[in-house]
Amino acid sequence: MADRMASAHTPVHQNHPLTPAYRERLEQTLHTQGHSLRPHQTEAASTTGHVFIRAWTGSGKTEAALLWALHNLQDMTTTGQGTPRLFYLLPYLAAINAMVRRLEEGELQATGQIGVSHSHAASYYLSRALEDECATGTEALAAARKSLAQENATRLFRELIRVGTPYQPLRGALAGPAHSSVLLDTANSLFILDELHAYDPRRLGMILAMMSFWEHIGGRFAIVSATLPDALQEAIQKALTRHVHLIQPPETTTYPRRHRLLTRDHTLNSDKATTEMTGRLEAGEALLVVANNRPNARALYRKLGRTARRIHGDHDAALMLHSRYRRDHRATIEDRIRTRYHNGHKHRKGGLLVATQTVEVSLDVDFDTIHTTCAPMDALCQRFGRVNRSGARPPADVIVHAPVYLPRRDEAGLFADGVYPKGPVALAWQILCRHHGEVIDETLITGWLNEIYSSTPGSWGAAWRGELEQFLRRFTDAFLTWNEPFRDRSGHREDFDSMFDGKEAVLDADRTEYARRLATDDGRRPGRLLAEDLLIPVAANTPSTWDKQLKVNIIDAEYDQENGLGTIRG
Repeated sequence: MADRMASAHTPVHQNHPLTPAYRERLEQTLHTQGHSLRPHQTEAASTTGHVFIRAWTGSGKTEAALLWALHNLQDMTTTGQGTPRLFYLLPYLAAINAMVRRLEEGELQATGQIGVSHSHAASYYLSRALEDECATGTEALAAARKSLAQENATRLFRELIRVGTPYQPLRGALAGPAHSSVLLDTANSLFILDELHAYDPRRLGMILAMMSFWEHIGGRFAIVSATLPDALQEAIQKALTRHVHLIQPPETTTYPRRHRLLTRDHTLNSDKATTEMTGRLEAGEALLVVANNRPNARALYRKLGRTARRIHGDHDAALMLHSRYRRDHRATIEDRIRTRYHNGHKHRKGGLLVATQTVEVSLDVDFDTIHTTCAPMDALCQRFGRVNRSGARPPADVIVHAPVYLPRRDEAGLFADGVYPKGPVALAWQILCRHHGEVIDETLITGWLNEIYSSTPGSWGAAWRGELEQFLRRFTDAFLTWNEPFRDRSGHREDFDSMFDGKEAVLDADRTEYARRLATDDGRRPGRLLAEDLLIPVAANTPSTWDKQLKVNIIDAEYDQENGLGTIRG
């Protein structure tokens, strides 16, 4: 690890971007607005060790987590644990990119000091370098070289704050010559885990196993969520040896009641739903529509997009976001969404955003209403959080539509829209229907989650606990049991990656352009980075052909910049 860093001539940052000046700026900003730190933020700022931070969306959970990190960073340094790195871990790519901007330009004022730790990091840096520019080939190549230098610096562990998915540091479990440094890098570190999803026991089991290992090598954790079901708290506490302190607003706190829950027996793609959503658009509302899968999202966008543009008279009045865009196209769409719907925008505009679950976490956007298909309650709470975000308006309608349960290839059981297992979705739907028409807040939703994850024998919650234990134990045995020092598991890398990232492919129509970009700079890595802007993430089982010369998967599919990936042919 030391040899690689020395050979690269990349000095490690010595001065942590998170300093006492952060708290001073935060308190000054709040003071000018007539506010002060909230009780849960003050408590977080003085709590040593692991914490759960549970508070409503928009209550300053991110600030509370950073104040916790500042306190623990100072404590760990004082007690001889060096200068701890801070890993801010989020589940989705769009949320990660938004958080990097927020830390660099807002909270920490630390431009160039925040590392991006996900599989598309270099592409992220490239899109930042080229934004607002129509670059020539020479300029693009120069930007690509600079972006690769930034990505490589992160890979060489330069930055003391990294933002990424849990799965990047998780790769350290592969060990061996290629990954042991990733494992070592996490020693004596601070981890903020923002919105861990409980409903997927396989991935959660892997994360809990890794958290146990990170704790063993000196790590401390803040688990941050608007809703933390008791079952998730218990599972995390069981995985760790030291106590996890729960931080939440005082019992006397009145949570903002931002949402009025409505349920609809018809599906999100039905004519009835289209009529209702059209009415919302005609009333000038900013409407968020969230489908559980990409085909449904595309169909809804075709139905509603033209209407939104006719009403508002501009192209960005209708936007769509899902995970199946070329990298360059997706970066542009995310910027357009932020520009139009940013929370606190002085001149709010109506319009339409159709999205999948990519919109759920850490995008600081604000809508008037949401229509969504039913999903696990954890996911629904995140979707609701994009509506009336600051609670400055009267309770806004959050409208949940009945799901459709479908089989999935090579898997037993049924899945909501072919995505989520039926069990937690069906339980969520029953609860939502009982509370139709009520004004709700996060404390109510936490109670509903406890009902869903109940340990009653024979319940879905009991089965979930059994699966979670199984996956945690399996990952520990396979990757975190050391019979010899740093035994190499890198032979499992492709299987490991496919569990999280699927694969990436190039459209057959883009094959020639991909080859041209690849040859830029005599085929060196900057040319590959420019070519990677053409990659589209797809599921691991998506039909594709392997181009041996270009070393990339090729798919024959419908595609355009606005709608993203459509039907895959062949």
